[in-house]
Amino acid sequence: MKNKNVFILLNDYTKLSPVTAYGVHLARKLKTPAILLAIEKINNAAFPFVVTGGGLAYLMYQDFKTLKRKAIPHLRKLSLDIRQIWRKVYCDVAIGFSNQKVISLMDEKESFLLVIEGRSDLTTLNEWFGTYETRIAERADCPVLVLQPQTVWQPVQKILYIMDKNDAKIDNLQILATLAESLNAHLQVVVVSKKGINKVDSTYEEMISVFRNFLAYKKPTFYRIFEDKKAEEVVDLVNDISPDWLAFEQKNKNFFERIFDNYNTKRLILQSEIPVLVF
Repeated sequence: MKNKNVFILLNDYTKLSPVTAYGVHLARKLKTPAILLAIEKINNAAFPFVVTGGGLAYLMYQDFKTLKRKAIPHLRKLSLDIRQIWRKVYCDVAIGFSNQKVISLMDEKESFLLVIEGRSDLTTLNEWFGTYETRIAERADCPVLVLQPQTVWQPVQKILYIMDKNDAKIDNLQILATLAESLNAHLQVVVVSKKGINKVDSTYEEMISVFRNFLAYKKPTFYRIFEDKKAEEVVDLVNDISPDWLAFEQKNKNFFERIFDNYNTKRLILQSEIPVLVF
């Protein structure tokens, strides 16, 4: 993970939160820098309605400088305070609208992982239209780890990845293998196949063989379930495994609706009590 960073999105840069500490502990285990990221929102009311020449650009520049001057001392203090956990902690501040700015920054920077706090409740409107954390998790160009506000760091022993057999991503499994090896965790993969398919499936066996040969770390455990099984049986499997992290690919939005009836990635992000890693 050379030149890769763990970014931690701060909700409040004036104090240390459990989520920030969790992200720094994670960066330490991964032996990679932790970047504390603050997004200062633009105050549109501060800008005049009519400005001639280059005045508007100049005023915006001045306002950006003021916002950064306000944030940087707090960020530096926070990063210094938290370096007792991990010495490679740095800070960064950006100006803009939170969702869009975070997504664009993750596209631009050397980001291995983004850690964010999940604060929104599971409501019908949030599930339909999304929230700040579901929009970031579903659009950022890097894996996003969503944590409940009071999540306290503890060693990650089991990572459970639920994947669609027809949407297999080598890149996702490679990242998961890197995480599992660095965290000394056991990677367990649930592969969901379409209902009615022959259970003696050569393509499934070939896929598992490729994954095992490609992932240069301890052998992951693979489980296979079928869409015609009831959702309760799938939930029972997850409960039996009791993972520390739940991971899944969000781009196939109908995947969870097929196997869990009314479940989708937004619902999983908002409802999960354990950290959720979204690809």
